[in-house]
Amino acid sequence: MTDSQDDRVREARAEYEEADRKFKQAQQDYRRSQEAVAAADSEHVRAVKAVNETKAVIAVLEAQKAQSEAAADNAARHVAAIGRIRSALPALHELWERYPDLPPEEKFAAAGTTLAGVGLLDGDLEILASVPRSTT
Repeated sequence: MTDSQDDRVREARAEYEEADRKFKQAQQDYRRSQEAVAAADSEHVRAVKAVNETKAVIAVLEAQKAQSEAAADNAARHVAAIGRIRSALPALHELWERYPDLPPEEKFAAAGTTLAGVGLLDGDLEILASVPRSTT
């Protein structure tokens, strides 16, 4: 082989080695990018799961809040009914003392008038009847 042929072979070999090096580098870059995509996908799945779990927690907390608000409203109605009944007790006591000989039905009928007279609402006694009693 002549020197010029040897030079071309060396050049071709150098080009081949450079191309082979670039190809291997590209393969490594591709593998790294695939790993990065897989990691990003995995992180996305974790993030979606966390968002869904957070939504579920929020839904539970909102339901608990609604229950608490309903319980507070119910308690306020009970407290108001108790206050109205307490204000009616002196009138009821007076009625029982004033008319000791009245039959119970007439006393309760008169008490109904008295309860309305002191501002008791129709549902007050039912509200109190629904309050759980302590067993202790």
